[in-house]
Amino acid sequence: SRLLIISLPFERIPSVDAAGVSIRISQVLVLIGVWFFCLLVLKKDQKILSLKIKSVNYFLFWFLVFAIPSFFYVTNERRFLTTMIATLLVFLATFIISQFEKNPFARIKELSISILVASVFGAYQFAGDMIGLPISLTGLRESYTKAVFGIPRIQGTALEPLYFAGMLFLPIIAALVFTATKKRLILPIKNLPGWLTNNTIVFIFLTLISLGTNSKAALVILGLIVMVLLLFLMMKLQIGQLVKKISWLLGLVVFGGLGVVLYIPNIREALGLIIYFFWLTIIGQAPSAVERLAFIDTFNQILPDFIVTGIGSGQFGPRAIEYIPFLKANNNITAIVNNVYLEIWLEFGLISAVIFIVMLCYVIIKNLRHILHQKDWYIDKTVAQIILVFSLIAYCLQWLTFSPIFIMPIFIILGLLESIDNN
Repeated sequence: SRLLIISLPFERIPSVDAAGVSIRISQVLVLIGVWFFCLLVLKKDQKILSLKIKSVNYFLFWFLVFAIPSFFYVTNERRFLTTMIATLLVFLATFIISQFEKNPFARIKELSISILVASVFGAYQFAGDMIGLPISLTGLRESYTKAVFGIPRIQGTALEPLYFAGMLFLPIIAALVFTATKKRLILPIKNLPGWLTNNTIVFIFLTLISLGTNSKAALVILGLIVMVLLLFLMMKLQIGQLVKKISWLLGLVVFGGLGVVLYIPNIREALGLIIYFFWLTIIGQAPSAVERLAFIDTFNQILPDFIVTGIGSGQFGPRAIEYIPFLKANNNITAIVNNVYLEIWLEFGLISAVIFIVMLCYVIIKNLRHILHQKDWYIDKTVAQIILVFSLIAYCLQWLTFSPIFIMPIFIILGLLESIDNN
């Protein structure tokens, strides 16, 4: 469980490609965990047999049961098996962590450090792509390089920049909450000025890395979540100094950024491209926006015949090629709806989609209610709960703009949140 949590950022790097699929550290750890669990059940271990199953796992079980009718409409068996196995693995990750993790507060600190290490690699990627290093040295996918976008984009150890931007939600939120509750996220650094703490350094660095991903939806969601989180913390914490510090840092970043933009032509050009692409996305004319709209339109064309049953896991791509010429030309069956809730509805059926949304709402509302009823927000358990619930909310919002369901980091956070004992 501990290793599985720490492995969260290591999605594409390191991984192994075999039989047309990418095998990741987290997936191997899940299989090892399931192996040991099955051995303990077979030997009738009393601790295992007396486990009280967490509610989230019942939701995931019934999700799969009500998805069975969709299996009869599968048109591409290979794609179905690949995506279904990936979905089962992320569900099992939530099961392992929710049932066996005993110290979520410590795991949040370790996970933040793990993502921090991946972010240092991301900073190297940005600098390397800026000066023209080949992808064999930067570890970037060719489709996310400066040569394609006109600007460097940080991908880190994730499959895509938007996935890495999502991974950064948790440590950025953790840095804020740790500062508000006067706790230390990483080891102290000596001889720092009073306004600059280790938490502040982590917050500034990871925010800059998030900006470097140029994932527009994630950046908007991050800004929104930070503002809501600060208002939430004001209910029971004295965070006047934190708000002043953030305001001061924002002012410093803005003035420092203006100086950099004015005196470094390459940065000025890159910023202009970012703003230009952001505007094109808003008006629906960016290449990515056009593609997303095409996928949503195809979803609307396929759904009417399968509203209740669904078409089977991973089957949007195989069916979408009949509606979208550029997919058919490349025989690309891996297309996704780019909205997980719509994709679940289409692929797993209406009842499973409702179960999934109810599960997320149940977990978030249950934990928010418990936090609000907790008098002391400075204790480790409550600090962990605040970080995890706001990280999950951020991911749920980002999930409106991407898919598929089998995103391991989200299910690791879900498992961590459910591992907290609220009795």
